[in-house]
Order: sequence, then C-alpha cells, then structure tokens
Amino acid sequence: MSVKLLKNLCSCQTSEPRRDKLIIYEILVRLFGNQNLTNTIHGTIEQNGVGKMNDISDLALKELKRFGYTHVWYCGLLEHATITDYTVYGIRKDNPY
Repeated sequence: MSVKLLKNLCSCQTSEPRRDKLIIYEILVRLFGNQNLTNTIHGTIEQNGVGKMNDISDLALKELKRFGYTHVWYCGLLEHATITDYTVYGIRKDNPY
C-alpha cells in the first residue's frame, strides 16, 4: 500500500485510535510501494515491478501510526519472488525460468 493510499485511508478516520491493544499492519515488501500493476506470470522485475525496503519510509510509518497501527510485521522477503538471476552475487538460481 503506498503512502498516497495510506493518506487517503487516514483522512477518513474520525476518532482517536485505540491504545489498549496491539494493531498490527502486515507489509508484503514485494508489493508495498510497487506502482506497477502488471502481473505477468514468471515476470521479471522490469515487467512486474517490485517494492523495496526503502519504500517503507519514515513518512509511510508515520501515516500507519496516524491510522492507528501500533506495530508493523514485515512479511514476504522472498528470494524467489522475482526469479531474477543473482548468481553474480553468489546466490544460486532456484527457478528454472
């Protein structure tokens, strides 16, 4: 979910967030911040895009907090998510495509 979308969601909040329980926002990093809506099966980073850890900015975290979330669960740091060849970095290919 992008910061722009978070701002739109937050603007409709009318009451103070609850402080008596944990409210966890799960971020699938591969999708968070990815502005590319293509969903090509076995697609590359160039075709489908990909989110990056640095997409989770201070502003994004502040917006989540303003919306009432108390914790963030970073999910989806998957080596195989884009089937990109990283053998030059010593990471073996694990996808035949």
